[in-house]
Amino acid sequence: MRVRKSIFCGEVEFESITAFSEHFGISKEKVTRRLGNGWSPAQAVGIEPPPKRLGTTGKPLVFDGIEYISLAAAAEALGLDKKVVASRVAKGYSAEDAIRGHLKGRVGPGKAIEFRGKTYGSREQLCSEFGQMWNNVQRRVKRGWSMEQALLIEQAPPRFRNFEGHARDYKWKEVRLSAHGVEPVPDLQGYKLYLITNMVNQKVYVGLTIGPLEKRLKQHFAAARRGRKSAFMNAIMKHGEEAFKIELIRTDARTYEELQQQEVLEIGKRDAIRNGYNTAAGGSLGSSKAISIGGKTYVSYAGAAEAYGVDPVVFALRVSRLKWTPEQAVGLENRTWVGKSLPVNVAGSAFESLSQAAKHFGVLPATAHSRYRLKGWTLEQSLGIEPPPHRESPSAKRVSILGIDYESIEDAAVSLGVSANALRRYIRLGLTPDDAFVRTRREGP
Repeated sequence: MRVRKSIFCGEVEFESITAFSEHFGISKEKVTRRLGNGWSPAQAVGIEPPPKRLGTTGKPLVFDGIEYISLAAAAEALGLDKKVVASRVAKGYSAEDAIRGHLKGRVGPGKAIEFRGKTYGSREQLCSEFGQMWNNVQRRVKRGWSMEQALLIEQAPPRFRNFEGHARDYKWKEVRLSAHGVEPVPDLQGYKLYLITNMVNQKVYVGLTIGPLEKRLKQHFAAARRGRKSAFMNAIMKHGEEAFKIELIRTDARTYEELQQQEVLEIGKRDAIRNGYNTAAGGSLGSSKAISIGGKTYVSYAGAAEAYGVDPVVFALRVSRLKWTPEQAVGLENRTWVGKSLPVNVAGSAFESLSQAAKHFGVLPATAHSRYRLKGWTLEQSLGIEPPPHRESPSAKRVSILGIDYESIEDAAVSLGVSANALRRYIRLGLTPDDAFVRTRREGP
């Protein structure tokens, strides 16, 4: 039969650790662990402050006939900096030599290194002159940086480079040309659309990859551990990596462009923005599309725009939607357009243009043009001759985007993660709901 062991706290005796723990409202396991670590009963239940931590290793050692519970405790008792002592041990010195300060000199001089015609006694001396640490410089050189770049004398190389070290505008290492431009080459299993499920709350994340699913899942976990912030990353840190599983949705996309379209549809189908961890409508990576300007070919719109100092979004809008030539889009050629006046007949009178009619009826020309061309009012309504049309809220209209029906524009905007006002504005301008969504997504949330 097991005999309970009583415990004293001050002048009060408790018949067991269980009774002792329950009296102070602290779990039995925590109290037991603290007592096992050498805490007094009063410290174990928080009546007194916990004992001062003398070290984390807890490996005992004997120095000059005295036993210490750890190296840090010995250093503190002897009036030494425990970090210095620990550093010496890490460099290979014995605990006794580290404490006594019996340090051996370096065997032989440092290896000389030449840089820009000057010889330095060691690599550390070289790095010190430029305010760098050798560990950082060595890591940069291993990644393919030049010594000048590693010492931050010259600008760091581009983030994405090919095997020759030249800059590239895409992050993929293996690419191929397609009808849509440059796209990544997938592994033998092809382009994959996947689903990650949180088994705790059943929330999902829809994504795409060109590699193995397990590797992609590990990349998400690694990003969360590095501190990346998003709804999905936060959930991984909250619920733990073991709470998430990944599964394949489909792998029938023939191109990367088609894979991105599948991602957009799947996110909308599962409402993964509102009821999951996706924060965008998908397809945001985009494939690079080559373009030639002034006889020079650029592998992407973004690369061409940045080469001429033009905002990439503005450049893409000018070329894709406004049908400017690439040279006009970057400012190499002037874009001139001579407007043609449109005769207007209204209220029995003929006018050379809508602007002339607006002035005649006391309406600002810009207001008349906006009403007639953008809002779809009649000429009489635009010029104030007739009352404006009954305004029906567009948010109350059903809308279909990318094959999915929504109760309203507001509902579609929430599900797709875009601005409702921007989506509504582009639909008013005459764009189809699909084109309005694409334009709104480019603008961001």
